[in-house]
Amino acid sequence: MSRGVIPLTLALVLTSVLAITASANATTFCLGVADPGCTAEGTLQNALNAAAADTQASSTIEIGPGTVPELQLQYPAPSLAHPVTVVGATGNDPTILTHASGDPHPVLECFGGALTLHNLQVRVPTGASTAGVTGDPSCSLTLDTVTVNASLGTGIAVNATGTLTVRNSTITAAPSATAVSIAPAQASTLSDSTITGATAVLDLGPAAVTAHRLTLSATGAANAGAAVQSGSPNATLAIDDSLIRTASGASALHTISGSSGHTEAITARQITAVAGDATAAPPFWAHSDLGTSTISVFDSIASGYGQGVVLEGAGTAATIDLHHTALTSPASPAVATGTTSYAHSDDVLDIATHPPLFVAPASGNFHLGAASTLLDEDTAVLAPGESSTDLFSRPRIVGTRRDLGAIEHQPPTASASSPATGKIGQPVTFTGSGASDAGPANLVWNFGDGATGTGASPTHTYAAPGSYHWTLTVGDTKGTTTSAAGDITITAVPPTVSSATPDGITATTVTLHGTVNPNGAATIYRFDYGSTATYGGQSTQAAVGAGTTVVAATATIANLQPDHVYHWRIVAVQGATAVYGTDQTFTTAPAPPGSQPTDPGPKTSKTTNNATNKCKVPRLTNKTLAQARKALTKAHCRLGTVKKRKMRTHHGRVVTQQRKAGRTYARNTRVGVTVGK
Repeated sequence: MSRGVIPLTLALVLTSVLAITASANATTFCLGVADPGCTAEGTLQNALNAAAADTQASSTIEIGPGTVPELQLQYPAPSLAHPVTVVGATGNDPTILTHASGDPHPVLECFGGALTLHNLQVRVPTGASTAGVTGDPSCSLTLDTVTVNASLGTGIAVNATGTLTVRNSTITAAPSATAVSIAPAQASTLSDSTITGATAVLDLGPAAVTAHRLTLSATGAANAGAAVQSGSPNATLAIDDSLIRTASGASALHTISGSSGHTEAITARQITAVAGDATAAPPFWAHSDLGTSTISVFDSIASGYGQGVVLEGAGTAATIDLHHTALTSPASPAVATGTTSYAHSDDVLDIATHPPLFVAPASGNFHLGAASTLLDEDTAVLAPGESSTDLFSRPRIVGTRRDLGAIEHQPPTASASSPATGKIGQPVTFTGSGASDAGPANLVWNFGDGATGTGASPTHTYAAPGSYHWTLTVGDTKGTTTSAAGDITITAVPPTVSSATPDGITATTVTLHGTVNPNGAATIYRFDYGSTATYGGQSTQAAVGAGTTVVAATATIANLQPDHVYHWRIVAVQGATAVYGTDQTFTTAPAPPGSQPTDPGPKTSKTTNNATNKCKVPRLTNKTLAQARKALTKAHCRLGTVKKRKMRTHHGRVVTQQRKAGRTYARNTRVGVTVGK
């Protein structure tokens, strides 16, 4: 097989509508699809033949992306005794059905029964005069998520003379053709679809049609038909929550009843009709020759038209009935010839004094502007037959009242996020977005600590630890707001320290210097010092607050040994977190001549210690090592280096001690001993 589009003329004889998802009593046939749960077929014709011979309740034919069958379909297709669904591929490589420009048949035809198309593209070749999809009077045709593109040809896009169901689809006619023609005896339904045509978007024959949430565009030249045209016997249309766009001179809704006893009726609710320019076309045009022609419009908008309604009646009245609708010159018809009936309720509005002020009509945004009086103009209660959702399937009643037209103003949307945690003094970036029906959205932040900000990605720096609940409020120009919120936990950054050069060095004293940055949380500091890098002595602790700037730290140490090398460091403590500076050294000055030498052990600063927390060395000789350790602990000292010496006596007992008994040192000063062995 090769890849590309699928040239085919498909004629199917089917019997009933098939759900897209195959049931337990269904058989699936595959064409260009790697699916172990289906029966592989080489061509679409083979798949149809297999479905015809299948005895299950229904059949599904899955077609892969861009698959081309090796053989053309036979015409007509085999007769099938159960319903069939043809399913195409999704994604960037869809399934496309087409045929050669000279093929006399539509791209796809249904003769009787039921045919459901899902996830397919139907494309009419350039210059072809045939239709995209057709169904005969006995065919029940369903288009579900289907694109029918006849814009390059010259014919109609979809022509259904049987029952037609369209949902979630896009249909485009040739530049001078009708998009969808419906003329069945059965009821048909169109919903949630976009349809574009020239002479008519919807051309209704003898059919009862229901339409919901459609976007219809009539693109024909001036005075070329209407978006919705009813011109066959006993055609009726009920359409709601739909947008109708017309080119120059075209009407939105047009009924023509030309035969005696025939009835043409269109009922429209919550419609927004927009003209391409203010030419002389009316939005609503009722034309009755011998039959009855009626247009009834409720809670709608007709904007940009050069005149109001037009009625033309010969014998039987042409009737237009308006309720709570804004349009040009609603007080009386622009044209009323022959037998006519025009009625309007007291709440009909003149579009000149009640403009919709569409947000961005040039780009297709027909949301009502924030200052439009058509916002909240309708009642708060849904009348029988009125939909509870708008063109975009959003709630119809927002607040206390409804808006006129197809699009209900919604509160703005809001979405926001932040990191789960942050640090004091460090910027936190928040991310938010918002959209508004009524023009630009305004984003305002409350960060939970009293500070505020604006925009889509503000930054904020918290000054204290804790949990903060932040809020993004999105507002529109109408004054409606929506919020999004979250939480962030801010923790302290550990303090930072640095050491500086000591000064005031004498034989027995020194002044140590450093700096501490608390980084936003309460912090204290001290200096450790001693003869080795294990230190042993400590200065008095001092507080430096909870700021975010560098604070000078200093302490004076006394009772040091002359001409001795000491190790020291600065230590900052924040709660249970201690941060240590790098090890530094200084050397005390030599002792003055004739002075008494001091012990080399570390001493406490003269402002930090008293008798109760000093190490007063006990007598350790002749004690066991365990007894010596216990005596030292009781005296606020610590056991230092233990050496052993061979001796005839005093085995396991202290024979000498490093520091003389009775002397006092800084708390936890180490005392070395020698033990006999």
